[in-house]
Amino acid sequence: RTIVFLIREGENNAVHGADLARCVNMDARELRQAIERLRRNGVIIASSPKGYYYPANMGELAAFVHKEERRARSVFYTIKAARQLLKQQEALDGKRKEKQS
Repeated sequence: RTIVFLIREGENNAVHGADLARCVNMDARELRQAIERLRRNGVIIASSPKGYYYPANMGELAAFVHKEERRARSVFYTIKAARQLLKQQEALDGKRKEKQS
């Protein structure tokens, strides 16, 4: 059985990740990676503490979009902070090299 056929429509029918992983003979990490691949290929799989599900209505779809946007913003800000640190380190390295010359 494949993941897409085991997931049901509606948050009330969500399939818990542990149950889903067991059904497809994967560990939790493999399942998350497989879900992410499906999402990147256009399969809309929402998730909540109840498990994975296909959005059954506009409200569930809107909640999924909002959650993913928050996640994307979080990643963006993490990268932004890391870039700032990288620039600071590069500037310090440049000053050290000037002093050594």
